Parts: sequence; structure tokens; C-alpha cells
Amino acid sequence: MRYVTSSGQQRRVSSEGKGLQGNLQRDFAKMLIVREGPTTEVLRLLTLAQRNTEEAGGDPGMMGATHTAWAHYHSAQVASARSDSATAEVTRHLDMMQESAQRALKDMRLAQSPILETITIVGSATLYLAHGLPVDCRQLEEAARYVLRYGYGGQARQLLRLPGLEDLLPSAPYVALRQTFSSFGGHSQDGY
Repeated sequence: MRYVTSSGQQRRVSSEGKGLQGNLQRDFAKMLIVREGPTTEVLRLLTLAQRNTEEAGGDPGMMGATHTAWAHYHSAQVASARSDSATAEVTRHLDMMQESAQRALKDMRLAQSPILETITIVGSATLYLAHGLPVDCRQLEEAARYVLRYGYGGQARQLLRLPGLEDLLPSAPYVALRQTFSSFGGHSQDGY
């Protein structure tokens, strides 16, 4: 445990507390990205979230979620730089978005959680396609296999909404996704 000064008072914050604090900061930053765009407050929160998550022991799932939030931040920065016609900034943030997405997937694989890998692959593909970048079709196929094996309805819906998915996936998984999840009306049995 370590001591942290907050409002002039000393308090003890365990590594578990740092992890929770990092999760809250990351989630708040993600909400602000959607509501306000890539502000300096979002940058501050993500920086704190990453530091707190690392200090809490760097759980791969938590680190992956933080890298995913960074990818969304850089994606929003790309949109902002494009409106300002700042080509160098667009390129820089696209590179950083891709790097963050790759780090997120690496962390999620370390967490050994098919759902976290699937969420990360589908989320990254969504960002890549939004910016006209090529998508790793092998990763999409892997996500489709997880969706079909474990019944991840929410991720099935997201996959099926990807533009041009029929060209990105081999025919068999694409057809299986469409057939399996259309029978639920776009919803899995658990409501996701």
C-alpha cells in the first residue's frame, strides 16, 4: 500500500484501489471521448488510468481495455485533425491508433479470455474501417469463430454491421453468423 495526498489529507490506496481507480478513469475518459471528443481532460484521464493500472500490477485485461481507450482517443484525434486539414497529425494519430489497438489485442490474448479478444478484434476492425484502413481478416475470422462457439450475440451484431463483412470473412463463417444470429432477431438468448 502507498500513501496518496488527496485534498490535503493522507490516505492509503492499495494496488486493488489503484486498479479500480484506473478503471474508473479509463471509463470516464471513454465517455468523454463520445460526448466531447479528444479533449485535454480525456488525455489527462487516460494517462492517469494507464499509470494507475500499471501500478496496480498491470492486469492484462485492464491494460488491454486502457489501450483500447487510447485507440479510441487517437481515432477521435484523426477526425479532429482531418477537419483541420492537418495531414501530418492525421498520419501520426492513425499510427498511434493502430499501435494502441495492437497492444490491446496482445494484452487481451495474455488475459486468455475469448470474450475480451473478440471485443477487441471487433472494436479495432470498426475503428480501422471507419478510417479506411485494411482489416486483418484472420483476426475477424478468429472473432467469428469465438462468436459462433460461445454465442456472443452482441459481438455477432457488431460483426454483422461491419461494412463489407461478406468480403472480409470466408463464406462459411459469414453464412454461419448470419444464419445463427438472425434466428435470435439480432439478439442472443442472454440479451447481449
